[in-house]
Amino acid sequence: MSETRNPELLRLGTVREALTLIPRAARRQWWWLVLLGLILSALEAIAATAVFALIQLMVDPGRFGASRFAFYLQSAAGIFGTPDPVLALALAIAVFYAAKNLFSAYAFYRQAQIPLSSGAEFARALFAAYLNAPYLFHLGKNSAEIQRNVGPAVDAIFRQVLYSLVNTASEILMIIGLLAVTLVIAPLTTLVAVAVLGTVTWIIYIVVQSRVFRWGREIQEQTKAMLQSVNQSLGALKEIKVMGREPFFVRQYMRLRNRQAYMYTLYNTVQQLPRLMLETLFVGMIALVVLVSKLGFGADALILPLLGLYAYTGFRIMPSLSRILANLQSIRFGAAAIADVHADFVALATAAPAPTKPQAAIPFSREFALRGISFVYPGAPRRVLENIDLVIPRGESLGIVGATGSGKSTLLDIVTGLLDPVAGDILLDGASIRGDMTAWQRRLGYVTQMVFLIDDTLRANIAFGIPAAEIEAARLDTAVHIAQLEDVVAQLPSGLDTVVGERGIRLSGGQRQRVAIARALYGRPEVLVLDEATAALDNRTELYLAEAVEKLAGEMTLVIVAHRLNTIRHCDRIFVMEDGRIVDSGRYDELMVHSAVFRHLAAQDTVKIREDEAAS
Repeated sequence: MSETRNPELLRLGTVREALTLIPRAARRQWWWLVLLGLILSALEAIAATAVFALIQLMVDPGRFGASRFAFYLQSAAGIFGTPDPVLALALAIAVFYAAKNLFSAYAFYRQAQIPLSSGAEFARALFAAYLNAPYLFHLGKNSAEIQRNVGPAVDAIFRQVLYSLVNTASEILMIIGLLAVTLVIAPLTTLVAVAVLGTVTWIIYIVVQSRVFRWGREIQEQTKAMLQSVNQSLGALKEIKVMGREPFFVRQYMRLRNRQAYMYTLYNTVQQLPRLMLETLFVGMIALVVLVSKLGFGADALILPLLGLYAYTGFRIMPSLSRILANLQSIRFGAAAIADVHADFVALATAAPAPTKPQAAIPFSREFALRGISFVYPGAPRRVLENIDLVIPRGESLGIVGATGSGKSTLLDIVTGLLDPVAGDILLDGASIRGDMTAWQRRLGYVTQMVFLIDDTLRANIAFGIPAAEIEAARLDTAVHIAQLEDVVAQLPSGLDTVVGERGIRLSGGQRQRVAIARALYGRPEVLVLDEATAALDNRTELYLAEAVEKLAGEMTLVIVAHRLNTIRHCDRIFVMEDGRIVDSGRYDELMVHSAVFRHLAAQDTVKIREDEAAS
């Protein structure tokens, strides 16, 4: 249904979606917010009645002499030590207001604290859901969109939409309480005021709400684009500086930023307009009450108390009406954020269940096997892998080679459980684990070609995700030794406690690659998976590392996707891939004899090595 045809229905749907995002454990607190609003409403109604009574008592002191309230006035006079009932009532109202406002301060604190704490908890749950999502989900998702959703979008939902909902409910309850008082005292005038103010308020909302929704949608898109611009600029910082392209990326960012600033300017201006219009209308209605009374349609004795009551209720109601309109605009403004976050949250809830406990009962004493595995990326015209059969015996070293686009990396993503095949089965010691790869993944050490280092110490990067107090020195030293990192550690100013910078910028590409290998080895894996892990290393370091990896054969199972064939020369078996299929397998020397595809790869590798040596 389009925004223009039925915006009200869309708004109600937006509200329902927002409510489903409240964490289950926090929902009782949100009901407490509604109760606080009800209490505040009752207190405001009592306050309005008391002010009206005080004004009437000041105009006609003898009015309450014979009323049922006389006893209470006398009691108040005794408490405050004064014979004057007017002064006693004024002091009682002052004490009541102090207590009411103290409670109001507590209510306002809770109205701010509960949405913010709920938003923090939901952001945690959403971030966890993103991290637990299938790898395939992230292949189609821009990281800037995820950053926006767990950051500004969640803030918009909980600080704007849900807080505005609670605040609107509280304001409506307060208005109802105040109007109930004025309705009893002056029903006709009150009904006219309600009809006029209600109609004007509704017209204002209808006029602006569709525009506010569009502005909110555009700001969502601008926020994503700005995050994407910053990420891309910092990611390509070297190229930007060398090529002198800084002005282009600054202009790109500022164009997005200026557009977002313009949208916020329009939104903030529109939020103030209802207050100005309603205040003008209210003053006009007060003038109308005075005019009606002067024309003889009202009792002169009641005009001053009535004006006082209207002044008081107007003082309380007009800001409430303005806040209600502002809240409704905030809800519409945040509707775009709700749509984006709710869609991901629902998709992740169905596609990414919480990880189950590892299947400790399934052993790995014989082999890991792929049977008839096929895979296709969503929207791709053909399969990337077709009917793959692969057996990895425990303790063996296995190499996988092939030209670019042959399916090596996709096959490795299947082996590591990052991608789920569209056909076939995955077996561990003969038992199918395709439904839950957790038990297998916990046995893996994984090194990718694209290394990501956190802006922390070298120690923290090797013991990745382990609290500092739980890092084991012996494991760390062993991993550093095998990964050929000892010379790097010796050169760093603080050794293992040296901060490597964002993305490891203070290390060379080869050093970062060795840190990644040490990271994989720190966990003492049963299976070490290397996805072109030596691609960033020079020939000499690669040779040393290949020898170190070769020594691991037998102690752990090795699965190596090779960038250079020297890395897999000593593997027990090498699988050759072409067009998503395994076309040959055997030892290095055997493949050089009977595999034309492998010989072609070896010839290309030799040329690349000579070029690298000549360049160095």
